[in-house]
Amino acid sequence: MIIFTVILNYKTYKDLRKCILSLSSSSLPKSYSQKIIVVDSEYESSEHNKFNKMFENVLFIPKKDNLGVGKGYNVGFKKVLSQGPRYVLMVTPDITVEKNTISKLIEIMNSDKKLGIVVPKMLLSRTNRKFYFIKGEIDKRTKSGGHIDYLKIDKGQYDKKYFIESDFVNCSIALIRPELFKKVGYWDEKYFLYYEDLDWCVRAKNAGYKVGAIPSATAYHDESSSVKKGSKIQEYYTTRNLLYFVRKNFSLLELSVSYIYFLKEILLLIKGSINSASKRKKLSIKLVALSHLLTNKMGRQNI
Repeated sequence: MIIFTVILNYKTYKDLRKCILSLSSSSLPKSYSQKIIVVDSEYESSEHNKFNKMFENVLFIPKKDNLGVGKGYNVGFKKVLSQGPRYVLMVTPDITVEKNTISKLIEIMNSDKKLGIVVPKMLLSRTNRKFYFIKGEIDKRTKSGGHIDYLKIDKGQYDKKYFIESDFVNCSIALIRPELFKKVGYWDEKYFLYYEDLDWCVRAKNAGYKVGAIPSATAYHDESSSVKKGSKIQEYYTTRNLLYFVRKNFSLLELSVSYIYFLKEILLLIKGSINSASKRKKLSIKLVALSHLLTNKMGRQNI
């Protein structure tokens, strides 16, 4: 039985090398094997060629353009699903794993057919034992997604739990049941960046699947993101995509409540922007994001 691993790379070749080496050295249950596919978005020829020689058993799919998260992963998903995988493992290049992590994900997935997406406990590093992800919760009012116990130290407080069901999981590394794609479809490419995983998890749960984390399995997330926190790009896509996510997945009442909270945020920014250049900038980005949502300017946008 084959586990197909799909990695989406965007100019993070140093992290990608560590990621592939980590995944390749993983132990797997008897009768299982792993094949790794890398979708290399807006690839750099010299690095791409170097990696092709370095990892001859890894299939690299070069793409000239920056496809975005959803479209990039969909390229890989469609490639592997045509080959009848037992499971699909999706990974970002800033992830490394313990030797038995994948085995533990497979073990729990085999135990319950209602499990659609399972992830390991994610810590910042082997030395910095702070949580990156253990449980996801969608705010009842705004519908934004939050990581429970983010940056809290892992002191074994979840170790006794076999499985922690969540509203959503962070898909930096996730084992997926292939049937899920037939039931709910592929990742929504309209997002381009941010909220794709929440959207997919909500669709999976609406289809009757469970999503969650396994505390006994561990991965490490290096957070060397290609997008800086608090940047114009992050502000734009998180604003536009949250509004789209709510409009797409929730009732009219829930949408109204969420949009009221967004309006309150806008009014506070208008008030604060009188004496603050940073708040004026933030307000401007959010208004552009709202405008693009209302005029259906989705996917990648030049801002």
